[in-house]
Amino acid sequence: MAFSLETSIIMSLALSLFLQSSSLCVPEAVKVRNSAAATVISVKQEVNPAFIYRLETQTTQQGTISVLKCSPQKMVESLSLYRDLKFLMTQRSEHP
Repeated sequence: MAFSLETSIIMSLALSLFLQSSSLCVPEAVKVRNSAAATVISVKQEVNPAFIYRLETQTTQQGTISVLKCSPQKMVESLSLYRDLKFLMTQRSEHP
């Protein structure tokens, strides 16, 4: 089976290109995985934050502004806890 000079050059270049690109895939895959993990963590913190209120400052070209962020779920949980505690305290005061 006879190969021409062009075929031998193209095959060696294609093989080296394939090997080089496959060696670059692993670091890029690690970077993509780390980026995806960071994105998941940030979305998780936005959906279920650990605070009721938080004050953030945002800067623009004109200056800075303060932004008050709150967690509606934490507000509902704290109101429910308050109602439960109030109910328990009033029940205990009625029954000595």
